[in-house]
Amino acid sequence: MAASAAVALPSRQPIGTAGADQAGRAEETSRMPRYVVLYRFTDSGRKQLKETVHRASEIRELNEAAGFDVLAHYWTQGHYDLVTVVDAPSEEAMMNGLFSIAEAGNVSSETLRAFTDEEMQRIIGPA
Repeated sequence: MAASAAVALPSRQPIGTAGADQAGRAEETSRMPRYVVLYRFTDSGRKQLKETVHRASEIRELNEAAGFDVLAHYWTQGHYDLVTVVDAPSEEAMMNGLFSIAEAGNVSSETLRAFTDEEMQRIIGPA
């Protein structure tokens, strides 16, 4: 993630439910919640653009050590400057991490909870 704050987060606690599909195969028993995080540089962050790759690398290492799985991180053109896709140990850990990044003051963010087909089917129920 793109900031220079240290992230101290709780241990990994995957979420999910166990079950079986129609063929009797076991479904994924637990999966960490996935998020898409959209970042925009603040005035402070724009003044330090030359450090953005280094900061993102440091934060990625801290987050992975804290149990996050950073699936993708891109610098983008358009309304948002960075996009990150991350699996978090828990919703609480995600909020804690986002607060740490916000406190650094280099980016503002918009966070979207992302759901797989299987998760969405469980949410809406049987077809």
